Order: sequence, then structure tokens, then C-alpha cells
Amino acid sequence: MNKTKINFAVDKVWINDNNIDESTIALNRYTDKWTKLSTVKASEDSESIYYEAEAAGFSTFAITGEEKTTTGEPSEETVPSGTQEEIRENIGKAVGENKMMLIIASIAAILLITIIILWRKSIKKRRARD
Repeated sequence: MNKTKINFAVDKVWINDNNIDESTIALNRYTDKWTKLSTVKASEDSESIYYEAEAAGFSTFAITGEEKTTTGEPSEETVPSGTQEEIRENIGKAVGENKMMLIIASIAAILLITIIILWRKSIKKRRARD
């Protein structure tokens, strides 16, 4: 069976903020259950660490890593739970919420720009009258 190489990057800020042991980062594939894929660190730069994993096919994927403990040893890893349908539904909800927030932010920005333009015009009219 042919395997597909999947390259992905993990932001170093996220790794540090979440106290993740970078050597435990792995790509997981969901078919009827979560399976941790063989994952290797390929390279890194000042912002990200780049990894490679091989998968037998495409599906739902999750990047996981284990939190460092006070002893320096990784703690137990957390893998997303639920059926594939539940996970897709949760992802869809998150995407929908992000779209809604983007729409709200766009409307707010347009309103703010309109208010500023109208305010500047009213100031110009007042100055022209004086």
C-alpha cells in the first residue's frame, strides 16, 4: 500500500505557551479510532518546528503533543475524543463561529469607518461656516 507523506508545522509560541515537549508531537489519523502516525522532526526555524508523518490515506487528522511535567518527562497525551461525525460537527461549529466573528468584525469596522468619515465631514462643514 502506498503511503502519503504529510508535512506540517507547529508554531514555537504555541509549544511554549502550552508547555509541550516538542519531541512528543505527533500526527494522529482518525478512521474508526485515533491512530498515532510515525512522526519525525524534519527541521525548524525561528518561528516553527516542521514535522513529517506518513499516512495510508486521507482522513481527519489531529496534531498532538504531551505536556512537559515538572520532572521534565512528558505527561499523558490528550487525543481528541468522539466519533468522526462528532469531531467533524465540532470543527464545523468552530469554523462557523469564526466566520460569524469575522462578519461581525467586518460590519463593526465598516460602521466605524463610516462614523469617522461623517464626523470629519461635519467638522469640515463647521470650519467652512466659521
